[in-house]
Amino acid sequence: IAPPLTTDAAIEEDEKEKKSTKANNIVKTAVVCKAPIGFSNLGNTCYLNATIQCMLNVPAFVHEIQKNAENSKETSVTRALSEIVKQGENKESVTLTSLARVKSALECHFPSVFAGTNQQDAHECFVRILEALELEHPDSYECPFSFNVSVEMRCKNCKHKTLIEEGGNVDIGLDLPSSCPEELSIERLLTVRYFKAERIHKNCDGCGEKDVVHGLRRRLLTHPKALVIHLKRFVFHAPTTTTKTSS
Repeated sequence: IAPPLTTDAAIEEDEKEKKSTKANNIVKTAVVCKAPIGFSNLGNTCYLNATIQCMLNVPAFVHEIQKNAENSKETSVTRALSEIVKQGENKESVTLTSLARVKSALECHFPSVFAGTNQQDAHECFVRILEALELEHPDSYECPFSFNVSVEMRCKNCKHKTLIEEGGNVDIGLDLPSSCPEELSIERLLTVRYFKAERIHKNCDGCGEKDVVHGLRRRLLTHPKALVIHLKRFVFHAPTTTTKTSS
């Protein structure tokens, strides 16, 4: 039996134990937090890498991939994404082979869009991945980004109200202004750009008047598990020119 420690010795021993525990915790934390940073490009495929990384950081989306992976074909987008999920869970670097499988699977669904290694649009890539998953699992896949919108149109003359429900939305697109004031936020953009009342001209379903002014308002009928905001940084000018906003 070891002799009892003196007060000073006990304090010194306690400090050593605390330092040891702290060091172990730092090591454990480092191991837990260690994760691959970034994906390697297959060419000009940063659009694909950025999109995949964003989507796989949404737990509800990862759940859908894992849920449907077992019943997927080897060449499917679902199976290719599940492989990347596994590599991430094991703290492994995502391989070029895995990324190539995702791209190849997308090419099978949309050959005219993703063939080759040219730069493509990240937002279109996001939408196409969701479409591919719907095609591969029409009965079991539940899109975590999907929501329904109600569009109300009211005739200025007779006050007749027309309601339309738009389903299958996966994002809200917001045009960035040419100049961005400091107080501008995503919330404000949603208010002044998407949910703001608008005026349109259409034939009235009530009074039958043609090309009459209607007030239009949108509101969400259902909420997605994860809301995707598409900030449009480029302005298209016919026929093929685009300019980038300073915002």
